[in-house]
Amino acid sequence: MRKQTAEAFAATGDKLGQAMALSNLSLTYQQIGEWEKAEDAIASGITLLKNSPSSTQQQKILAQTLNIQGRLQFTLGQTEQALTTWKSAADTYKQAGDETGAIRSTVNQAQALQTLGNYNKAWRTLIENGKALLSQKESIIKASVWRNLGDILRVVGEPNDVGDRYWLSLWKDWQKSLGIDEKLDSLEKSKQILQQSLEIAQRLQISQEIGENFLSLGNTFRALAATKSNADQYYEEILAASANYEKAQKIAAPTTKVQAQLNQLSLLLEAEQWLLQPQRRNIAREFIAQIQSQLQDQIGNWRNIEAEIEKLPASRRSIYARINLAQSLTKAKSKLSVSDDQEIVELLERALQQAKNIKDGRGETYALGTLGAVYEQNRQYNKATDLTRAALNLSQAIKAADISYRWEWQIGRLLKAQGNKKDAIEYYGEAFKTLRSLRSDLVAVNSDVQFSFRDSVEPVYRELVGLLLQFNPSQENIQQARQLLEALQIAELENFFREACLTAKPQQIEQIDPSAAVFYPIILKDRLEVIVSLPGQSLRRHTTEIPQTEVENTIDRWLESLNPFFSSRDRLQVSQKIYDWLIRPIEAELTSSSVKTLVFILDGSLRNLPMAALHNGQYYLVEKYNIAVTPGLQLFEARSLAQAQLKVLTAGLTEARQGFAALPGVKLEVEQIAAELPARTFLDREFTEKNLQKQIQATSFPIIHLATHGQFSSNPEQTFILTWDEKIKVKEFEDLLRFRQQGNADPIELLVLSACQTAAGDKRAALGLAGVAVRSGARSTLATLWSVKDQSTAELMSNFYQELSKGVRKAEALRTAQLNLLKQSKYQHPFYWAPFVLVGNWL
Repeated sequence: MRKQTAEAFAATGDKLGQAMALSNLSLTYQQIGEWEKAEDAIASGITLLKNSPSSTQQQKILAQTLNIQGRLQFTLGQTEQALTTWKSAADTYKQAGDETGAIRSTVNQAQALQTLGNYNKAWRTLIENGKALLSQKESIIKASVWRNLGDILRVVGEPNDVGDRYWLSLWKDWQKSLGIDEKLDSLEKSKQILQQSLEIAQRLQISQEIGENFLSLGNTFRALAATKSNADQYYEEILAASANYEKAQKIAAPTTKVQAQLNQLSLLLEAEQWLLQPQRRNIAREFIAQIQSQLQDQIGNWRNIEAEIEKLPASRRSIYARINLAQSLTKAKSKLSVSDDQEIVELLERALQQAKNIKDGRGETYALGTLGAVYEQNRQYNKATDLTRAALNLSQAIKAADISYRWEWQIGRLLKAQGNKKDAIEYYGEAFKTLRSLRSDLVAVNSDVQFSFRDSVEPVYRELVGLLLQFNPSQENIQQARQLLEALQIAELENFFREACLTAKPQQIEQIDPSAAVFYPIILKDRLEVIVSLPGQSLRRHTTEIPQTEVENTIDRWLESLNPFFSSRDRLQVSQKIYDWLIRPIEAELTSSSVKTLVFILDGSLRNLPMAALHNGQYYLVEKYNIAVTPGLQLFEARSLAQAQLKVLTAGLTEARQGFAALPGVKLEVEQIAAELPARTFLDREFTEKNLQKQIQATSFPIIHLATHGQFSSNPEQTFILTWDEKIKVKEFEDLLRFRQQGNADPIELLVLSACQTAAGDKRAALGLAGVAVRSGARSTLATLWSVKDQSTAELMSNFYQELSKGVRKAEALRTAQLNLLKQSKYQHPFYWAPFVLVGNWL
């Protein structure tokens, strides 16, 4: 019918009418998956319009037609072309004086930019072009802009551009207009904006937008769950995510409904895995039973999901839907009724064929590589290798590095499984190089395909280190493994910040401190490897054959035993076990090399441990050596404190604030510091971010001492320092100390955080401590792994500053202060002196 309408307009010479009819015809073809005909129809319409006399009506119709063409290109996976087309549509709308149409095209551009991983630009596009909507009445465009902003906040947090004055001011206006507290973390802001978008869509009764919002809210609750270490809180967020996915399924358009079903299935699989971890299994039994019951229902329903996907026209989203379903089914194989993978293979083959039909190169390479992974799991290595090589060739041809590294890694695994470790190392090495080239783009890995740093990036580093040290532990390979461990530390921190923000400065330990030894432990699935760098000597390496689960259980036991109420005998036994893993094999060489300082570049849950409290059966490690930890030798400039510089800016809280207990010993602590060194002090009401920044800008303080509550977490939004009236999050440290980078003041030499703690139940919480150390710009950070009795803290800090004032190095000053407590019967337990750790430059 629409084809006949277009022909009728053509017969009368009405080019504008014919172009509109061709646009509608293209939409009809898109709905039934006739992509070539859809492309031909829209291209013909655009040609007609461009050859028609320019007028307001012609421009409006051209803009609408370009919008439709952009949507077609986006659906077919031609994202870059879609972005260009939508930019043209927005410009054309503006020329026609249609601001609403221009904003609609802006929203489309933001979707394309997010798909391409350029979240910062998408965010700028939305808040600048959509600001007019703040004062306008409710509309579908308004709901859509709000939803896209909520999605961006979930994926990358508040983009880096908030540091720029213009964007900061504009974003503040947005938050004020939306009634959102600026101090909320990004995920809470995401939730609030999405709820506002949902309310608009519900009042306007726009089913498609309502469904999209339920899907987005489900994704945000899922992200919130990932920030929780408490099982009750985690389960609450999981239930909220699942409920929103179910609501989306009831009202959304078919494509969104399928995505909600897939997300709910993968959510439940993820939740089951999280709750079944050994440290949570006993306290979460009720939750596990409920999740497993829901999961069984979802898995039993997978063929219905497949049937829903089958109804969708071939498109980028239907291709990724099949791949996602196949990935979830692969994870849930033990729960499936089928005895082999044939149905999973058929799903992926169907996705592959559709990708070929619509010429979606990314979809095609994903389907090929995921097929290879299925055959890898079944140990059909030759078939898996052929498919993965084909996937790699295609991803390289389309210059999709974010996909290529996966297949380089997969080929490496396959070669390793077949005993070809030499070639496996080569492919792992290529995957590592590709990852290094991506850096800031890692967060942008296609969100349509299941991805996480822990599952999809970190193992590349770990498995390559394992191969290098197992296959041929030559000095060259040990050196390469050491470089990989340094690189992994940087990659973890950049993932923590969700941005490529760290600049490595390669340094040799003997150039930094000829009396220091550096330890690089790494926890692998089947063993604990330790590389040791002794000054002026070849690298050492020792191995303990022990499963990862046993290492982590031992770490948990030792952390528990550091509570003064636990048996000292048990604590010392577990401590000696860890000492035997890390130190004893190299003990004699440390002594013969006249080593005075041990520097630890720790891995995983080892970061939460106080190395000073390791015990060899006779004495604590701190009784013999200065101790420091660092995220890597490449991240901190090595320089001793100049005595003429010693001046301290101190701030602290003695009163209870924001739900945190009072710290009455803080007053004594800051008074004792002031007795040792020139100091400027802010206590309680004076301790605000504004006062701190003003004082820092007025005077150059080499030492900043904050005696206040704080928390370190593997989630940057949960890593903060408490002031009188707010929490300073880790990402805000850079803004607080920004003037230090402007060349008119010396960097902060030492940041002291004397009343902080790591988040309970978070195995990677000390990553937050490393994040604070890096983000603050300080060369050294002295902090606590757990909150300590403030009287003992005051005494330790007083001794520490006494030693610094004598010109003693920071690590040695800390050791002396710790030993002073250790010698006192009331403080000899490690609980009082062990949590103090020096991060970064130890000189």
